[in-house]
Amino acid sequence: AACAGCGRCLRLAEFDDAQMELEIGRRCRACRAEGPDAALDAIGGLLRGRQMRAVDLVRSRRFNPSYAGYDLLDGEEFHQVCKRAGLLLSLADVRLIVDALDVDGNGLLDAMELDRA
Repeated sequence: AACAGCGRCLRLAEFDDAQMELEIGRRCRACRAEGPDAALDAIGGLLRGRQMRAVDLVRSRRFNPSYAGYDLLDGEEFHQVCKRAGLLLSLADVRLIVDALDVDGNGLLDAMELDRA
């Protein structure tokens, strides 16, 4: 079973140790340290620090210059939002975040999905 994060624990060399660490809702060491969970923590800190909601981040022209009236972001758009917010994440990590949070499976991250995280 994977953790509540990106599932990198399935690819760790010490899979048995990672699996033993896992509990429902817990994150493996890799996710806590550097993966999408760490990125989501950084985004949450940014939102709290600026007293913003996820929808404010998505709709802000400062962070999302491609905003065109809809609250959907693909991986590349979300990567740009993160970059403009000062979060240095790889496109691969951003795509993992989008995949992990994309509840409706449309390949896009909407403000509500981001808010739930």
